[in-house]
Amino acid sequence: KIPMDLCITRKSARMALGNDALQDGINEYLAMACQLIHEKYVLGPESTYEAYIGVLPEVDEVNPTFTWPDEDLAFLEGSPVVAATRSLQMKLKREYNDLL
Repeated sequence: KIPMDLCITRKSARMALGNDALQDGINEYLAMACQLIHEKYVLGPESTYEAYIGVLPEVDEVNPTFTWPDEDLAFLEGSPVVAATRSLQMKLKREYNDLL
């Protein structure tokens, strides 16, 4: 069993980043993403989570469709993947703007 104090959660993100850095009501995944960014790019080797972060794949290893240029995504036109990708892109833009 993994102790909750070792898990990255909205609560741990608030502790790591400070309550003022994250809006009240921020969703769990966005809070976790903010903490992971902080742990990887700010704390780096000093992060408690360095070993875990080190095994996570980079974006180019996963190649998610939401990172594809429109020209590449056009090859999947007619597939439900395009609509799902567009929906995720819009969601990510909204969440990004909410953080600003």
